[in-house]
Amino acid sequence: MIDPASLAAGAVGFAAAYLGKIAKRVADDSADLAAKKITAWIKGKLGEEEAVAELEAAPESEGARLMVQGALLARLEAEPGLAEELAALLEQAERAGATQKIAQSGDSNVGVQVTGNQNQINIARKD
Repeated sequence: MIDPASLAAGAVGFAAAYLGKIAKRVADDSADLAAKKITAWIKGKLGEEEAVAELEAAPESEGARLMVQGALLARLEAEPGLAEELAALLEQAERAGATQKIAQSGDSNVGVQVTGNQNQINIARKD
């Protein structure tokens, strides 16, 4: 059985991160596309609720996230079939996200991993 509360929390996390990136104009990769789909899905299901407008205005606000999460949870509980849709979107988003691993051994190693575009890395060693 799918837990609606977990789905709501996961979906709002993706939406808030995406809306925060949009505000900074840096959304441009496949993970952002998946988050955009989740955000559009939430907006489609919750419509013009005040909670959605609050999250759009302040995606970093914990209060706004909790408002949307609560509204979404209520909708998922009222219409259990929506949970399947949302679970599929969250699975797609998780697959689209970059997964990186690094294994190092030895002394004085420095490892760096980057995903995305136009990144800059500065490594300063204190020996």
